[in-house]
Amino acid sequence: MRRILCGSVIVATFMLGCANQAEKFTASAVTPPKWDALDKLTSQELLYPIVMSAQMNDWKGVKTAAAKPEFKAAVDEFASAQIPSEYATDARKQAKDDAVKHYQALIKAAVENGSDNDLKAAFEAAQKSIVEVQKADID
Repeated sequence: MRRILCGSVIVATFMLGCANQAEKFTASAVTPPKWDALDKLTSQELLYPIVMSAQMNDWKGVKTAAAKPEFKAAVDEFASAQIPSEYATDARKQAKDDAVKHYQALIKAAVENGSDNDLKAAFEAAQKSIVEVQKADID
């Protein structure tokens, strides 16, 4: 009986410890940034065709999607939009500026019939930057 009671106490203590850790993790979780210009730029309608084409090494598809006026308009809107104060950090501002620069290079390469290497370099740099912008905990 003593062993059962002792085992129960150990299990209960362990479970309470795990519950407290889960509560701490949930309480400290930071939500990813969200604002209209970011949502529009990264929407399924605009960015998805570019990403999917690039993943399949379909650079003609990347050119077609990146050359659309709607994509350029979304990049321009994102460039001029302010990062909401609750998400504004120097690192996020730098990542946003880098993303804009690389998306503009992607658009230029698409419109001016740039090489596949130009498209790939601009796409990969833009994606790396936009991932940084979207991080929940960027300092």
